Amino acid sequence: MSHILPHKVDRIEAPFVVACEGYNDVCLIDQLLNQRGITNCRVGCPSRTGVGGQGKDFLDRYLTALDFAAKRETSGAMRGLLVVIDADEDSQKAFAAACNAIAFAGFPVPDSAFIIKNEQNVRTSVYMIPGVNECGTLEHLLLRAAFETAPTGEVCVDKFLACIGISSGEKSNTIAKMKMSALVAASFPANPWATPGMLLQSSKNNLVSVSSGQFKHLADFLASFCTE
Repeated sequence: MSHILPHKVDRIEAPFVVACEGYNDVCLIDQLLNQRGITNCRVGCPSRTGVGGQGKDFLDRYLTALDFAAKRETSGAMRGLLVVIDADEDSQKAFAAACNAIAFAGFPVPDSAFIIKNEQNVRTSVYMIPGVNECGTLEHLLLRAAFETAPTGEVCVDKFLACIGISSGEKSNTIAKMKMSALVAASFPANPWATPGMLLQSSKNNLVSVSSGQFKHLADFLASFCTE
């Protein structure tokens, strides 16, 4: 079952919605919802087709579109909105940006990340990847899971980055994205341009298992948030 919302959201057929900043995050959430058997939740992200742009800079428009869709007569009432974003290099700044987008769309603003706020008959929360008290991106989380499955992969990508002159002085986010791109390309030789999202959605994925303990906290949080 796919829980992924269309680019243009006209209606929402579930009481809970997860809004991500990018499609790779959406694919991970979709897989975790399936793994946990959660059927009362949908997930999506900003897109050029839907709100004129992609990424966290368009999250405020996307949340507004979700609110509008939820209020259509053909939709049921939205009872929960969970925003999932990367902590990046400054988790406080990332949380503040998420809260600004939530406030822009008229939803109750949570007091802190990883805490569920119940107000105005709707629950809201912000989950920051890779986890509590951490900075980084989705790629950091995916790499941890991938290296559990193929520990030699870490040695290989480290050698690759060293070979092309990438030093440890580069930003952690940049290095994580490069490592993940290299691993995905190696896992899909017929399509080396594959993205982490394509990897997660592929039946041939043998690199990143959503059953990995690396995703347990996020999966548990999703289950808790979507409990009716």
